[in-house]
Amino acid sequence: MVDVAGQPSAVANIIRMGDWGLGPFDNDNAADWVYTLESDGVAAIAVALDLDAGHVDAPAASEAVAAAAVVGLVIGLTVESTEAEVDDWVASADVEEVAAFLPAAAIALDRVLADSELAELHREAGNDDWRQQVAALRGGLRG
Repeated sequence: MVDVAGQPSAVANIIRMGDWGLGPFDNDNAADWVYTLESDGVAAIAVALDLDAGHVDAPAASEAVAAAAVVGLVIGLTVESTEAEVDDWVASADVEEVAAFLPAAAIALDRVLADSELAELHREAGNDDWRQQVAALRGGLRG
């Protein structure tokens, strides 16, 4: 198992309105995406991981990180989930169906880390812990 849940002791560097932590579900965009996951299932994962070419805006990057975290949870990675709805969805998910998204999830996280507004905002706020958490999740997805 890969532990990617290490929250910093203080989250003083919250980067934007609607963020309350550094975890994959600790922002409004990701929390809203969870409702889409509940209603659309794996289709929500597919859409969130299919990032447009070019610079990725913060909302799309937040959804991609959340979707990748769901994939990680389904395959057994330790990922911080503050959303009971995520835990419930993961418990009933078809592991093989979700595991098919492993390559797309890792690629999406590459894009988020390399060329996204979200990564820029965290970098400017000095949130190295966020980058480390996302990189650890990406590594766990790659096995």
